[in-house]
Amino acid sequence: MSYSAPVSVGSDDSDSVSAGESVYGEWKEDLLACLEGIKAVGDIASFSRYPTFANPGLKIGDNPPIPLPLAPRDAEVIKAACRQAPFGRGDETVVDTAVRKTWELDHTRFKLANPEWRGTGMIGTLVVVLPSEHQGGDVHVSFGSDVRSFSTAPFSTFDITALAWFSDVSHEVKELVSGYRLALTYNIVQKTEEPQSAAFLGQQAQEVKKMLRQWVNNFPEEDFLVYPLDHKYSESTVSVQNMKGRDKAVCKVLQNVGSESGVYLLFGHMTRSEQGAMPHWYGYGAEEDDDDGEDTYTTMNKIYSAEGDEIDARINPEKEQILDMDKFTSGNADSEDEGEFTGNEAAENTLRYHNYVVVLLKKRSLRHHHYGSASLLQFENSISMVASDMEKHIDDKDTRTVAQAFLRDCIGRRGISKNGVYMIIRCAMQLDDSELFRRVMSSAAKQSEKTHSKALDMTRDYLEEKFASNPDAVEWDKWIGTSAQNSLGALQATVSKLCSRFKSEALRKSYAQWGLERLNEKLESQEVMTTEEHVFFTHGLKVYNDNQDWIKSTLLQTLIVRGTRDLLYQVLSFVFENREKPEYLDAMEVYEYVLDQGPGLLLLQGPDLIPRPIRAGGACSGPLRDFAAIFNNILDLGLKAHGIKLLDALCNNLVRIKAECKPKNIGGDVVVKLIGPLMTALEKHSIAPPSAMKDLLQLILGEGLHRQIPARPPKPLGWKHKPINKCNRFTGAFCRACDELHVFLANKKDQVWRYKSGESLRNHVEAVLRTSIIMGQFKLTTERVGLPYTLVVEKTGKEYADELDCWKESLVTLQDQVKPLVGDMVADILGDEAYRELILLEKLRDGEVGTSVAGTKRAADGASDGQPKSSRLRT
Repeated sequence: MSYSAPVSVGSDDSDSVSAGESVYGEWKEDLLACLEGIKAVGDIASFSRYPTFANPGLKIGDNPPIPLPLAPRDAEVIKAACRQAPFGRGDETVVDTAVRKTWELDHTRFKLANPEWRGTGMIGTLVVVLPSEHQGGDVHVSFGSDVRSFSTAPFSTFDITALAWFSDVSHEVKELVSGYRLALTYNIVQKTEEPQSAAFLGQQAQEVKKMLRQWVNNFPEEDFLVYPLDHKYSESTVSVQNMKGRDKAVCKVLQNVGSESGVYLLFGHMTRSEQGAMPHWYGYGAEEDDDDGEDTYTTMNKIYSAEGDEIDARINPEKEQILDMDKFTSGNADSEDEGEFTGNEAAENTLRYHNYVVVLLKKRSLRHHHYGSASLLQFENSISMVASDMEKHIDDKDTRTVAQAFLRDCIGRRGISKNGVYMIIRCAMQLDDSELFRRVMSSAAKQSEKTHSKALDMTRDYLEEKFASNPDAVEWDKWIGTSAQNSLGALQATVSKLCSRFKSEALRKSYAQWGLERLNEKLESQEVMTTEEHVFFTHGLKVYNDNQDWIKSTLLQTLIVRGTRDLLYQVLSFVFENREKPEYLDAMEVYEYVLDQGPGLLLLQGPDLIPRPIRAGGACSGPLRDFAAIFNNILDLGLKAHGIKLLDALCNNLVRIKAECKPKNIGGDVVVKLIGPLMTALEKHSIAPPSAMKDLLQLILGEGLHRQIPARPPKPLGWKHKPINKCNRFTGAFCRACDELHVFLANKKDQVWRYKSGESLRNHVEAVLRTSIIMGQFKLTTERVGLPYTLVVEKTGKEYADELDCWKESLVTLQDQVKPLVGDMVADILGDEAYRELILLEKLRDGEVGTSVAGTKRAADGASDGQPKSSRLRT
């Protein structure tokens, strides 16, 4: 029977909705009948290998048992007892060595002495090839267009191999090239009422294949179907390999022909719940309502591939998508829940039927049934299933199209395992899909160095296999293109890594030339160079060491004009670390060129000194340590004049733009990360700091860190307490409790307040004071005499002690922050008065909050206070 695609009919036709459903319903009935008619399954031929086996104990006449593997002398013993093997030609049985040079021994002339030897029964012919080294002798079998080829030679030295085929299958044994092939041949007939044959099995498969293709072509809106299995399975046994009885026959047929028809064979764990009629009082109905008044619910929480691996898929079948519903709900329920009491009467019990089922899913629909919460393993299993299916049917256009679409979706989704990456790379190569290849290579580069390295090895193997003999035919832009090359550095990394991997010298040269051209194009076109380009610049300094003009005029000039400050720091640090290696350009030349051409790029800016987000004592957000390290490198290389010039520019720049950074917000680690290391570098090289250093210190210390210290708290007058936020501070609404409380807090004479009120207002007062109570600044008790009760609030006087402790802690923090600056050099820079105030914190220790000395100019003799240097205090 043939089925046409449903035709849309006008809405006025009362049968318009059911017309298409009727055709589809008939097709489903025929498919179910087809599946139910499958009783057995098999292939036209079979080939098995047995590395371990029982020696048959072959005895010929009075000779001892023939040992295995077969030796030439024993082969001659067997041959002497044999006769030339005839074969059938039409109605005749003939001997023709030009066609078959085979010797055979009748079963009456030998015996198998080992009682452990057993043969496997099967309709047709069974050939057991014993260990005997040989080459050639491949066996070719065919049935119509179905062809198989088996080779026993690769395992002939030590293994037994078994071949079997149906009696209606044509077979041919190819010429033996060398050695001897020793085989036991069985002609076995299965004693059943319905003998099996290749034609019978092929007829079953072709009928199912025809039905599935009709489904794919004629019913495009239907994605999947569910077919219940006869037997019960567990999560560890649900696979085609582990199917039982007729289930195995059905699944084997579906697996063999499903993929060719555009259908995946999957398994699902499905639960069918049945419950007695429920009142739909709140407008919520059940999924289905059977004729007998039962509400039914169907869920499928896990989907598995034909191999039994859980995949990333979500399917929720409805009744119309399940073939043979009676089979699913036959027998006793697997679990039962007692119905709850609803107020009038108890609800019916819920019966649940748990089954593993076959899910037939159209290939093109798989990508629409994934769900976001799948694990990486489930996602990887889905990729594996699609990749394996594609490899088996690589010549099928529809399979290739489905695989391409699915795999491209995978790259765009969150998280993909390294094994998933490798599988997609292999598929991209097989599909000749350069876009997919570039995208997955980009994903590999982002994962890890190890993953990217293996991906590059796979690329090399593929390209060498395909183009080693003709390197000029490689379209490098197609295969490498922009894979992981959004930046100059990424392109350089890919070129370097892959180039060194090629075994073919011709391919290596071709790729290197392509890479050089693309790098030059990228160097000219990329507007901004970030830290991602670090590998490009460091590679160029090494490779083009003998071309100093290019390094300076192109490489370093690009770095200065288009590079970010962080990139410049990285490159200069790399140059200094490798200064003793002869393969790199002299470090002093590089530093000197950068300092002459673009020192401004190295400077820190005001916002670098501010924490992000802004908070007292937070860490500076800029690369302070990096600047200090570069400054130290400059002095170590002997470029003292350049170093002083750079430091002077830094001081003047930060003081000039102090309005941008608001010094009071300066990070608490500015001394440790910047000022301290700068002073250490100057002292190490015995270099006097520039005069602008004093202004920078006064800015950072006097207008910055010192301003972050609160004023020393004054002693309170009597029992006066600071006000506490009232509940009506925003609304202005009247609150008698809060108003009375604040009168008490402001009163310096009263230590105790007795508040007689109802429970709600007493609780309100406690809530307003809760934080202060926890800190021990108030004691609260309740006098339960008379009504209403009285809340007694007592001031402990601990508020001042807490504030003083907080102030002392901030003073200790400041002391730790400026400790690296204690010493003669800073004292010389600041002068005695400023040094005592800003570094030794004398005024703060005495509880004084004096005016900052920032901006005080040093007298001509070097002392701002007019005293000679010798009279200054030293620590």
